[in-house]
Amino acid sequence: MQILKFTNAAEMHRINLLFLVILMQNLRSTQQNQDKTQGNHAIKRTDGGVSYANFEVHKFHHLQVSPPAFPHEVLQAKECAFACVTQQTCYSFNIGLSPNQKGKFLCELLSGDKFRSPTNLTFSQQFDHYSIESPCSSHPCKNNGTCIPNYEENTYSCSCTPGHRGRYCGKVCSAPLGMEDYIITSTQISASSQYDSYHAPNQGRLHFKKTGSWVGSWSALGNNVHQWFQVDLRIETTVTFLATQGRNMHGQWVTKYKLQYGNDGSTFRVFKQDGESSDKVFVGNSDRDTVVKNPVISPVKARYIRLIPTEWHNHISMRIELYGCLENMQALGMESGSIADSQIIASSMYTVYHKPARARLHTKELGLSTGTGGWSSLTNDLNQWLQVDLGKITNVTYIATQGRNHYSPSQRVKKYKIQFSDEGVSFLFYKRQGDSSDTVFEGNFDRDTVVYHLLDPPITARFLRVKPTQWQNHISMRMELYTFPGSACSAADKIRFRKKRAKQKAEIDI
Repeated sequence: MQILKFTNAAEMHRINLLFLVILMQNLRSTQQNQDKTQGNHAIKRTDGGVSYANFEVHKFHHLQVSPPAFPHEVLQAKECAFACVTQQTCYSFNIGLSPNQKGKFLCELLSGDKFRSPTNLTFSQQFDHYSIESPCSSHPCKNNGTCIPNYEENTYSCSCTPGHRGRYCGKVCSAPLGMEDYIITSTQISASSQYDSYHAPNQGRLHFKKTGSWVGSWSALGNNVHQWFQVDLRIETTVTFLATQGRNMHGQWVTKYKLQYGNDGSTFRVFKQDGESSDKVFVGNSDRDTVVKNPVISPVKARYIRLIPTEWHNHISMRIELYGCLENMQALGMESGSIADSQIIASSMYTVYHKPARARLHTKELGLSTGTGGWSSLTNDLNQWLQVDLGKITNVTYIATQGRNHYSPSQRVKKYKIQFSDEGVSFLFYKRQGDSSDTVFEGNFDRDTVVYHLLDPPITARFLRVKPTQWQNHISMRMELYTFPGSACSAADKIRFRKKRAKQKAEIDI
């Protein structure tokens, strides 16, 4: 059975011709089957049974996408629509307006859409373009962000332009992170080498000037592709732009470089621009002092940022600034004690001196008969957890962890997951925006270094659990939770998160 329903609505130069396509193969038209097709999905494909789609038309338009369209001939538009619904890789189609000698029209099935390639949708007197209905049609992404539809769920995500972030790309994320103004301290800046103490990494700050014996940049000891310049941002930070200069008062500069990033200081990934298989090579400087600013597309989220010179003029010398989001965090009370001992519980503890209340960030080792430098579980297995009751539903935007203070051999959690709950009974695993699997966070690589992670989206809950999945020697940890000032959750936030949780619970029940 084939059902086709049309609704016409004119909108300036674009005419929306919405129609519903349902393919039902060897199924009875029961209420159950109708429920399958009348849901909130813009498209639903199945191997056998029900296929469903809503299309809208752009009259006198043609979409050019890569890979090229798959062309064939049809007698009318609905045949092209049916073909698109049954083709797993089809998300839109073009149909010719003039029939050939056989009375048939050209039908081009497309694997792309007008949202990902808006500039490729052009006026044409030979074609109409049909696309699957999507919330992207309302242009929800701000600041020239690209709306990426999820047709099967009838949802979307926003791909933001450099310097913007957030669900709708409404947050500005292009502030200098502190090289030039010394918010980033000298202890956070390092390099593979330095020519001597007067060419130190601390001088690799944007607009640093030659002063006395101090030269006007960082300069490497040797000139080769193994040199690097590194900034430790202390917390996982979104970096959206890189700015570089050459050496002040001297003809030395880096002409090309690559970007590496990581969270543990030892494992780094080379940055690749979205859709590219090869490493991104950034264009550097052509003189001493002109600032060259490059966008990072897509922005990286990392604690450690490394610039790797690949080509240079006379000598490897550079000054830099990083731009992105370094937002103020407000600790929720683990370290300060405003979260009471009774609000911190765990699956188990090694002894009363390893109790959950010892899991406060920066807790010091007092001795085995007084108090250890962290919470330690009784056993080492995947059933252990550390839980904090925040007293009320709270937006949690960052988490920070440490290992056990002053104990040898060192004890620390190397990887963990997060669970959250409103009532403390039923818990859900945290997933990053757009991910289908539980997020696994990188933990600690030594006893005392604090490792931060941004929670994007934030967790809105009263109870938060950390579940170690990998550890060194023994499960032992300290932690703090953070929120941004003014980020108290609104009624709308609560409704949105509860809907999301209801959906997750339904998936679990299934």
